[in-house]
Amino acid sequence: MSMGKKIKELREASGMSLEDVAKICGTSRQAIYKYENEIVTNIPYDRIMLLAKALNTTPSQLFGWEEDKKISSDEMQLTEGEKALIKLLRRVPAAEQPIVIEKILSALDDLG
Repeated sequence: MSMGKKIKELREASGMSLEDVAKICGTSRQAIYKYENEIVTNIPYDRIMLLAKALNTTPSQLFGWEEDKKISSDEMQLTEGEKALIKLLRRVPAAEQPIVIEKILSALDDLG
């Protein structure tokens, strides 16, 4: 399966809209649409990392290098903390969201 089809499949399976994924990735709805429909296939690495995080997968799975892990519907359900984090992230301007995400990831790394 192509990366675009995989992105769309995972997005739809998680119940996310194009806008939801775009906000998490700090890009536009149109960009995500172009990735899904393979209008744009040269996706920047940092965007692939953000897409993988948004879609609860790995870059390797998006590229098709690693077998898909089947995720149960229980695992797809967001906790209240995760929902709160998403609400907070949506308050951040789209252009700044990748910076915020990077800081969160860095803080998590520091925690061990």
